[in-house]
Amino acid sequence: MHYFVYVHLSRFYRDSLPKLPDGAVIVHDGKRVVEVCEQARGMGIVAGFSLVEAKTLAHGSTFVTTEPFSQWEAARQAWTQPLRRFTERIEIHAPNAISLDLGAHPDPYSLLAAIQNAIPKPHRMGIGRAKWLAHLAARHGGIHADWVVRPDRMLAPLHVRVLPFATELTHRLGFLGCRTIRDVQVLSLDTLKNQFGELGRSIQLAAMGQLSDELKPNEGPPTVRVYREIPDGIEDQAMLERLLRDVAKELARGLANQDRRSRVIHAWVNGEKLEVVSPKPLRTATQFHLVLVREIRPEEPLNELVVELHLEDSGHYTQYSIVDPRDQDAVEDAVHRLRTVFGDSAICCASDVQLPRRVHVLRAWQGGT
Repeated sequence: MHYFVYVHLSRFYRDSLPKLPDGAVIVHDGKRVVEVCEQARGMGIVAGFSLVEAKTLAHGSTFVTTEPFSQWEAARQAWTQPLRRFTERIEIHAPNAISLDLGAHPDPYSLLAAIQNAIPKPHRMGIGRAKWLAHLAARHGGIHADWVVRPDRMLAPLHVRVLPFATELTHRLGFLGCRTIRDVQVLSLDTLKNQFGELGRSIQLAAMGQLSDELKPNEGPPTVRVYREIPDGIEDQAMLERLLRDVAKELARGLANQDRRSRVIHAWVNGEKLEVVSPKPLRTATQFHLVLVREIRPEEPLNELVVELHLEDSGHYTQYSIVDPRDQDAVEDAVHRLRTVFGDSAICCASDVQLPRRVHVLRAWQGGT
């Protein structure tokens, strides 16, 4: 089951200004008001006002535009980069709004408190089984568990315009007498299909909170990530090495699946970040294991470990080992059986195979007539 978290910083733009202007500050995207300060709110201006309305009411105020986004990139990276310890799948909607995909984590709820502590305040945060549900949860209930287990109950009192469809479609629902999503929930599938065709099924799923959508990662380079949570902690060095060996195998398997290699390793040891840059590309489990054992030496019992590789394209593919890291255990077992039955020389490098003289002669004369 996928879990998504939506995060919106409430004062990102104002807090990111190099110097806060005197008087009221109103942030807009060229058409609508995005953020307002307390002084502007006292004038009756709130987020969502049109820019024309805001300028009519707020004489003498400072207006700040969100465009271009590049001017906010450094501030955006400053608050989103720490969240990469939780997931590499991050979609940036705006400099002050992102979605996180926690589907790879076995217990996403256990991360919520840590994510909240890593985000500047004030902020809005929501969790849901779809990206659009997490967005709604941030606006109408936060991290309430019912947004995950009973989304139909949380959606029921909301207006139909919050459904993830075009405005024209939600207007048509209004013409059918559906003001709230509860009104849509009681409609039969046949009724919806008669009015909207095949789209009727999607409308019914959305009204029940069962319509899924896809997160499109657009933050940072591609990565391979391994997460380990150890509730009882690890102090013994032999246990730590076994853990790091398993992590190294999983990292090598992830690289092999994508035919990539890596030079940059980011690791979070009990929340503390360290970075390792290798002068040579790393690819095999043995290489990663040596690096991890050398670099990861926690002073306290190890409770949480996150290791992330920044990927780069492979050059000419080289088989570094006879054992394929994508199915290492099975291959090692097969190789062991072959060598036990036929001897150690049964499997060797191609360069060690002695070819008959006849084959060498034919290769030499391959271009002859």
